[in-house]
Amino acid sequence: MALNVGIIDLVRNPVAINSWVEQGYGFSSHRGSQLEKILGQSIREIKAANRHEGAYPAFVAIRWGYAEMVGGKLMATSKRVAFDQ
Repeated sequence: MALNVGIIDLVRNPVAINSWVEQGYGFSSHRGSQLEKILGQSIREIKAANRHEGAYPAFVAIRWGYAEMVGGKLMATSKRVAFDQ
């Protein structure tokens, strides 16, 4: 998998960290379960949580288009809804 693909800029993915970008992992069902718990939260709330339960699932979801920041909150995209079906 190419490393510099997906949404990895800090404007659209404010939880991106270079080492996570370099890992290049995809969006798994496990990350999807974690994402459900943080949808609707602000970046501040997400960063205050355990890194592996908040920021990392948010990063992966934003990177691959399953979530986006809307009005300062993490929201699911239509791609996320389709992932569950």
